[in-house]
Amino acid sequence: MQPARFGTAEGRKYRYHAIVGLKENDPASAPWPPSAPVVDSTCTGYSGALAPGENAQEVAILTGGLRFPLCQFDQYDVVFSTIAEGIAQTTPVACEFAVPKTPEGKLIDPNTILLEYTPGSGAPQTFSQSKDLFACKPDQFYIENETVKLCPAACQLVQADPGAKIDLTYG
Repeated sequence: MQPARFGTAEGRKYRYHAIVGLKENDPASAPWPPSAPVVDSTCTGYSGALAPGENAQEVAILTGGLRFPLCQFDQYDVVFSTIAEGIAQTTPVACEFAVPKTPEGKLIDPNTILLEYTPGSGAPQTFSQSKDLFACKPDQFYIENETVKLCPAACQLVQADPGAKIDLTYG
């Protein structure tokens, strides 16, 4: 494994979630959190051979992942929604993105592009456009080669905010 991509034992850059034959939590749709011990009993509702997957559970606990019972077939939407929510909460907002494509026959005036930053808590604020990277101010962005780029201070601000949201508007 490449430490740059996956991190180290002290600073992991991934989570392993396990969907194994462990006993259901209470309620059955709730995942087992990393703080709960390994569950050594199996889930109900499945007539085939299965095991609680202790080794997979240990890896999930080690990496801060969740554990879901394989037998809860009707709850798989909850499983994947919970995992996706965790990803959304821990993934920082991008500091660069493409200028949007316009409908056929229309044009975007790059001078009208604005970014609205909505913090996880607090009122939205508008980031204005800078001429380029060298003219950047803390609440600005610039456009380079059809790419909208947050100025360095603006990028640090939004990436430090776990609830940040960025909307792009244009004329």
